Amino acid sequence: MGVPRFYRWISERYPLIRRDVGFGEGTPIVDNLYLDLNGVIHTASRADEVDKPVLSEDDIFLNTFKKIDELIEIIQPTELIYFAVDGVAPRAKMNQQRSRRFRSAKERLEEAQKSAETELISSDNYFDSNCITPGTKFMLRVTEALTFYAEKKLKEDRRWENLQIIVSGPNTPGEGEHKIMEYIREKKAKGKLGNNKRHCLYGLDADLIMLALVTHEPHFILLREKVNMGPGSFGKSLMPKPPKATQTGAGSALDYELLSIGVLRECFDSEFSGLKLSFYDLERIIDDLVVLFFIVGNDFIPHLPALDIGEGGLDMMLRMYKHLLPGQGGYINDSGTVNLNRLERVLRELARIEGDTLVRRREMAKHKGRGAKRITIDDLWTDDVPELKSSNQRRSAPTALDSRRQDLERVIDAGNSENEDSDASDLLPDEALIDLVNLAAPENPLEVHVMLRKAYYEAKCGFSPDNMELLSTIVEDYVKVVLWTVKYYYCGVVSWRWFYPYHFSPMLLDMINLSRYSDRITFELGDPFLPAQQLMAVLPPSSSWALPQPYRRLMLSEESPISKYYPVDFKVDLNGKRNLWEGVVLLPFVDERELIAAMDTVKPEELSEEERRRNKPAKSILLKKATSPNRPAEDRRIVKSPIPNVMKDFPAGSDLEEVEPDVNVEPFHGRKPDGVLEPVNDNETLGGWPTLSSVPFFSAVRPMMVNVFGHPSKYASFVVTPGNRIDEDHEPTPFLPFQSVDHAMRLGLKPGNRVFVGYPFQAEARVEGIMDSTTVVRFGQDGSVVREKVTGDRFLDLKMKTIERQTTEKALRMVDSTVLCDVRLPKTKNTFPGEVQEYRGESKIVAGELLIPWYRRSSKREVSQNYVPGQRVLCTEKLGFHGHVGTIQKIENVVEDEKEHVAVVDFLIPAAASTEIEYSHKIFEADKKATWFSPGDLGSSLKMFPPLVSRVTGNLLVSIADPKKKVIDIGLGVKSPRIRCYKPGYARKVEPKRMSQAVTGVIYEYSEETKKNNTDV
Repeated sequence: MGVPRFYRWISERYPLIRRDVGFGEGTPIVDNLYLDLNGVIHTASRADEVDKPVLSEDDIFLNTFKKIDELIEIIQPTELIYFAVDGVAPRAKMNQQRSRRFRSAKERLEEAQKSAETELISSDNYFDSNCITPGTKFMLRVTEALTFYAEKKLKEDRRWENLQIIVSGPNTPGEGEHKIMEYIREKKAKGKLGNNKRHCLYGLDADLIMLALVTHEPHFILLREKVNMGPGSFGKSLMPKPPKATQTGAGSALDYELLSIGVLRECFDSEFSGLKLSFYDLERIIDDLVVLFFIVGNDFIPHLPALDIGEGGLDMMLRMYKHLLPGQGGYINDSGTVNLNRLERVLRELARIEGDTLVRRREMAKHKGRGAKRITIDDLWTDDVPELKSSNQRRSAPTALDSRRQDLERVIDAGNSENEDSDASDLLPDEALIDLVNLAAPENPLEVHVMLRKAYYEAKCGFSPDNMELLSTIVEDYVKVVLWTVKYYYCGVVSWRWFYPYHFSPMLLDMINLSRYSDRITFELGDPFLPAQQLMAVLPPSSSWALPQPYRRLMLSEESPISKYYPVDFKVDLNGKRNLWEGVVLLPFVDERELIAAMDTVKPEELSEEERRRNKPAKSILLKKATSPNRPAEDRRIVKSPIPNVMKDFPAGSDLEEVEPDVNVEPFHGRKPDGVLEPVNDNETLGGWPTLSSVPFFSAVRPMMVNVFGHPSKYASFVVTPGNRIDEDHEPTPFLPFQSVDHAMRLGLKPGNRVFVGYPFQAEARVEGIMDSTTVVRFGQDGSVVREKVTGDRFLDLKMKTIERQTTEKALRMVDSTVLCDVRLPKTKNTFPGEVQEYRGESKIVAGELLIPWYRRSSKREVSQNYVPGQRVLCTEKLGFHGHVGTIQKIENVVEDEKEHVAVVDFLIPAAASTEIEYSHKIFEADKKATWFSPGDLGSSLKMFPPLVSRVTGNLLVSIADPKKKVIDIGLGVKSPRIRCYKPGYARKVEPKRMSQAVTGVIYEYSEETKKNNTDV
């Protein structure tokens, strides 16, 4: 689940990091695709309530296969697909899983009671999603289904034949997304990942953003379904809707979006580089931001009472961090090791506005019901907020408040609090804390803060803050859970069994002298729970049917020694939130010693063979195309179908091996890999990957009321303006690459030409027409290019709408636009440069300065003194950029007397030609270095008849006695003079030395193989 509202916040603050994507646009070439499949399984299990209220397992598996097909069709990875399903989680996560499952069971029961259908509740007539937990019979079948699917695709789908598939099922310990991170971390640490690997991670959790940032891999995108974040969407399921029965074909009615981690890194760099730090390091900035994002709250760290993303908490924290960083002399996070002194400075700054934040919430508490006014705390913090008193000074609260304390306690003990904003019943009265403001002296904020502090600890934690021993313990445990979480993301699990033993965090007011805990905090790795142990730790009684039969009595019987851990009814504390799903479920923490002791009373022989198998840890498996696919069927293992009524068993066509994890792997380090290429347009490896740098720009963080999810944001956004700013006192120089239609056409922007749109993403499109204030050039009805006059008003209207859309949706501030283009997107994704496309997709108007019509290539050429920057030139060399027009960017002197000059020239060339040029260079250089021989020379060296050398290296047709066999070519095929083809590096059309040294080795191997096979060749 991650951080509530975080995805929305980061999308509104940095709107250029994401874009909607379909099946023919905006998906760059990806090497590795990682699928966090728990969300897929949940979606696949949700039925259309009208047509079919309950799906069979067969239906769920088929839906899962279709969904995976859809995701792979969108991304089309070239090297690896990683299927990750949640295994047994660390205890620190298990408590959150337990809360979620108990709450969903309670909601399901209450919903049934409202419908007077309580008697119908059973596992037979509804799908209990709680069975999507490691150790259940269903999840064992999920593993079998995913393995079957992967093996079937490797055997039958040619697009998969070069892929490696890793299946990490629920019996492999670890959360799905963290198992993916372990894979990346291990490959990276061992130097096996490659410096420019292109990654895509699919999943709905917002904390996937943090996980991707932690890797420090710049070429990383996230794929997820679009979710409803409009008014009234909070508290509702964020899972995508299940596909309708009327849909045909993958992706016919589902919308997706991409989030670029690379662009987010560029945004961070542009935003924080302005601090002018002597020790500035983007990678370390990113590591610090990850820690700050954690503090807002995630699945492991409880929510701080005075910090809420929806109230502007993260915006305020970033301003605070920028203010503190120059004076700290370094960073908070060093590859997963937290500097507690520097972290404390941030927490102390937050504490300065803690009381004021809680006071402001009084305004919201006054307005019960759906009209409640949301508060904002972003403006509370300034660098002159008075410092708070020390802990010792706070120990004696003003005696004038003692009489009010009893009034407050009566309010807190009053019982239930009605909250019309949620459907919750039996909620603890969070508003009682706010009511203290009416009882205390509002003119003294410190007194208010002290009383709120006392009320908070007594109501939420069950002890008085005057008990310094308990107060120190909860602060220490909070520090420990922060350190555990950071280590978890950077190093992997450091303790499987430890967890934060409170429902709530301490107050910021008490976060002092944190470094004293450094030497006391240690972690013991331990072992993960077994799957059955996790089931007993997280499932509510209503889901006991998913347990192995002998364990059910431990959950359901009143005589069970652990029955206290399975309450049917429990309280939910909203903890200052508005929605029930954000509340804290107040369940007792399971004592693992009691749990395991109770489970040990079940003897192994009481469990069936299948139940024992469900409880056995397993390793991930690696699948790849079989190295000997033509083995007889009887020698191959049989892949069993999980749905034999629909799909049949088949002989395996892939090799399978277990993946042995390495537990001694270095953490993710705060540095970018050496040799990383930037995704600029002159890079054939990463051309097409999103980047802000594809146009010159400057940026600022300012309020823009950007509208990403249906209504304007209240907070600041990262605003990008194409152009160049000389200094803060001058207006920016707009970036206007095309002055007019004629100018654009001279530079290659013509109807029918390919361009890249969607800045900073690069989706391929075709130009349908171009327009300026006087002229439009477009395709006519007969397909010819026509030129027409256009009124200035029409152009101005289109321009203003285009600029407004960019500003509103992307915080992309356009100073001006002189040329507009009508472009059409392709029908399918273009994977290879130069591939022929069908452009039948959406048509849209795009500002000319945001188009990338060609890949730009720079090159140095010797020139005379007469050339000047800005001059257009034609390249007449016979290699490289031959025939291409370029523009001189600058003239460089190469010797001191200035008689020799080199011009740096930008050539604008098509993407396909760009790739061909680079390849031609490589061929030319390789040919120059090779040693060449005549067939006679090779024959003498190999002791072969020279004409035979010529025949073997070309086409050698033979016929075999078997009547079923036709004439076949057994030649090496390094040359084919008849069609004027020669394999680069092996043969050339240059007499007499037309064979390279490389051919010698090939012919020798060929000869040896024929001898081994006892052939007469």
